[in-house]
Amino acid sequence: MRPVIVDSAGLNSDGTFKIETETGESAIYNVRLDQGMYPVASVINDQPAVQLDVVMNKENNQFSEKYEVKGSPASEKMKTFMFAFNEKLQHVYAQATKIDSLHQLNKPDSVIAPCYSKEQKEPLI
Repeated sequence: MRPVIVDSAGLNSDGTFKIETETGESAIYNVRLDQGMYPVASVINDQPAVQLDVVMNKENNQFSEKYEVKGSPASEKMKTFMFAFNEKLQHVYAQATKIDSLHQLNKPDSVIAPCYSKEQKEPLI
């Protein structure tokens, strides 16, 4: 499960690039810029050609602000799932932070308990 670099490319003057890999078993490919710690997008090679359009975050160029995948139904479904999962995860984190703050303020259980029950009713996915 260690990451393997299958191809690399420099950006053309118009910001485009082309990456190629052997076809065969479908796999998830994480696209990274330079030595970036985080992928800017992920794609699955379920089709011979997949187009990826990435808009980088203006405040932090380590992250993509958004990306579009064309020509790969599996990649589009994975992106939709990942974005929905991330949105739910952010909500869970916000609730956990709220609960932790209430504990730090020594609020009574009658104030904290509704936060727990609300979180338990909402499925993560």
